[in-house]
Formats: sequence, C-alpha cells, structure tokens
Amino acid sequence: MFSQSSGYRLVHKLSIDGPRVNGDAIGAELARVILATRADAVCVAGSVTDELFKQVIEVAHKAGCELLSLSRAWHVAGVVPLPRTCCGVHLTSLTQPGLQAHQLAFKRVTDVVCSGLGLIVIFPLLALLAIAVKTTSKGPVFFRQERVGRGGKRFMI
Repeated sequence: MFSQSSGYRLVHKLSIDGPRVNGDAIGAELARVILATRADAVCVAGSVTDELFKQVIEVAHKAGCELLSLSRAWHVAGVVPLPRTCCGVHLTSLTQPGLQAHQLAFKRVTDVVCSGLGLIVIFPLLALLAIAVKTTSKGPVFFRQERVGRGGKRFMI
C-alpha cells in the first residue's frame, strides 16, 4: 500500500493483537516509535476499540503527525474526517478541527481589544512605577546602554 511513489514509507508496524490490549501501553509505545522514527504520519489499519482509537488520535496529534485510517465509522469527537486516496486505497485523513476565517477574524479583534483594555487598566500602575523610579534614583526611567555589535558598530538598547 505505501510505496515510495505514494510519498509514504512504512517505518514500523505496531501490532495490537491480543486478548487484553492496554490503551495506555499502546499509546506510550506509539509515542516512542514516532519519536524514534521521526514519523510524519500514522495509519490505523484493522479494527481497534474506540478507547484505543482515541488514544492513537491523541498521541498522533500531540506528535504533529498526520493521522490516516482505513474505512471506519467516524463518531470520534475532536477530529474532522477528510477522504483521501493513496495508491488506489481509500483512506480517511483525521485532522484536528481549526477555526474558520470569520472565527479567526473575531479572535483577532477580541485579542486586540482585550489587550488594549488591559493596557488602559494597568496604565496608572505603570505611571506610578515610573514616578517612583524617577524620584528614587538619579538615572532615567527607561534603562539605556550602549553596546558594540558586529563589526564594532555601536547601538543603544
């Protein structure tokens, strides 16, 4: 299924066969394998329990890996299924949901407005600190120092 021409190369197969599969142990092993092989993608093939699948999703997304799966009923919260085809095999790419354009714009406006309000609220405290520095020391309120950079060029910080 994964050949050089597909852009994928199989670097490790993690088997979850057995009567009692511990999701935490599989998750830890998957995290170790991803780190050791510097994997870019994780492909889930075969049947896995919902609990184990959630563990795989969490580990793969924390590692920044693309998560692919062969056909499965997708009722897992926190992922957006997108159909893909690789070497003639139908896969589902599971990505973390992102913000849409209007949500990003609203977030940006909210961030700027809240930051501005925060600065206005703490301005009196900052002014009092500046007055305290000026009255208790001979130097300026803002620290300045001349430094020497590359090529002997002098600059102020």
